[in-house]
Amino acid sequence: MLTPSFSVSASSEGYEAMTLPEFQYIEPKSLKEAFRLLKQAGGAKILGGGTDLLTLMRMRLEKPAFVIGLGAIAGLSFIRYQKGRGLRIGAFTTLSAIGHSSEVKERCPILAQAADKIASPQMRNAATLGGNILLDTKCPYYNQSPLWLESGERCLKAGGDICLAVRGEKSCYAVWSSDTAPPLVALDARVKLVRGEKERWLLLDRLYTGLGDKPCKVAPDEILTEVLIPEDSCHLRGVYLKYSQREVIDYPVVSVAVAQYRHKKPAEFRIVAGGVDPAPKRLVKAEALLRGQKI
Repeated sequence: MLTPSFSVSASSEGYEAMTLPEFQYIEPKSLKEAFRLLKQAGGAKILGGGTDLLTLMRMRLEKPAFVIGLGAIAGLSFIRYQKGRGLRIGAFTTLSAIGHSSEVKERCPILAQAADKIASPQMRNAATLGGNILLDTKCPYYNQSPLWLESGERCLKAGGDICLAVRGEKSCYAVWSSDTAPPLVALDARVKLVRGEKERWLLLDRLYTGLGDKPCKVAPDEILTEVLIPEDSCHLRGVYLKYSQREVIDYPVVSVAVAQYRHKKPAEFRIVAGGVDPAPKRLVKAEALLRGQKI
């Protein structure tokens, strides 16, 4: 039986007020309990910091009957370096903690740079690494009010037949706007996904489908718990750059993470762009041009 910690309801549709739709909030005390609840409550959503999910719910783009918060589960927020293995970061670690961490700044500075460029200090204090990795794709034809969506032709992601951003395409081109994903892909990071008693490690760039309407290969009852940046990817030279219409709050119009693997012979580069495709995009032709070059 599902036992909500509390419920939130809206007395009317209230689109103009952007109120939250009715839902029940549940706060499990363990991953096993969270998995059981996800299996039991069809269509439930996991709440990390809530900076993305609650916005989507206010716009009625998400209307889960149950919201499962992970804040009471011990051991999901940490930053830990293990010699020979690499830098481990819990999925519930806030972006603010990552941006301020001396461990991250020393070993993986491009991740700290990216975390510091996200939204505002208030949002970074709430938003989590796991939530940013699993951030939903964005598109001006989809991320709109219900009234706007109902007033015209629906795009693929909203239940239509074609992509309106790239006219006539049968595949959704909503873009991936996470700031942490490009540097993590550049650093060859892996993520840990837990499903009951089972767990699997997946290269981060294999987490993404490249489809704007279904961007992540995560099962409905699977929970992202940890990120690992391997030892060989620590202490790399690199940079994270972001262009947005405003310096704060905005998602990137385009971003790029560059990491130089100097220990490889010849030296190799990883270049990963964000904000240009339904997934973080490796620029492999540019990487090939730089291979073996001295920068």
